[in-house]
Amino acid sequence: MTVHRPRVLDASAQVRLFGGQRELMRMLLDAERGDVFLLLPTAAIAQAQRVLRAGAQLWAPFLLFTGVRPLELTEHTAIEAGLLNGDIATTQVVYEAQATNALVVTAMPEQYESHGVDLMVLGQ
Repeated sequence: MTVHRPRVLDASAQVRLFGGQRELMRMLLDAERGDVFLLLPTAAIAQAQRVLRAGAQLWAPFLLFTGVRPLELTEHTAIEAGLLNGDIATTQVVYEAQATNALVVTAMPEQYESHGVDLMVLGQ
């Protein structure tokens, strides 16, 4: 078993996860094996849900994988993320990535140009 840096999935990555993108399906299987943690900030879940309109029953299978962890927007996180530039979904992703030394998984790298976080950019 090889353990990799955690991955924080932003809203664009979560939308692609629902679309079955191969890279993300592989990460999901890696998470189930315990090779990586996939972290889903709740503000990014909300932003993805605006696009997906999926309902809780469709989210549940993803959230029940062993290595998938939703990250709540706690008071502390909200205060820290609120100090950063950008919308709350993006700044929670940045905060969580910095706090956990994680890679940000995204299809929209331009959102993170000024934040100095390590990215894993998804292909088409």
